[in-house]
Amino acid sequence: MLKIAENCPPVLLIQHVSDDYDYTQYRTKHLAWSQHEVAEEWVRISMVEGGRSLRWCQNEFFDTLHEYPREILIDLVREGYTWPVDFGYVIKGDGHE
Repeated sequence: MLKIAENCPPVLLIQHVSDDYDYTQYRTKHLAWSQHEVAEEWVRISMVEGGRSLRWCQNEFFDTLHEYPREILIDLVREGYTWPVDFGYVIKGDGHE
């Protein structure tokens, strides 16, 4: 049996790149960018060595960041996605699913 964790927020912010990353704590894409991602090394490298603009970096980040309402998480697990369980938003019960 699968169930949504009690502490699961209404909307999740998940980044899908080479791995999955949870940005839900930032509540919005813009806050995730301004409070965290803008200071990441890849942004500096993209701008200094790659000649990219800050806006380009922001758009790259936004393109990989997805919003998921909690109501679809169980369906995602049934479709084979593991991140809802890995991040603790979906709980596997007695093994019947």
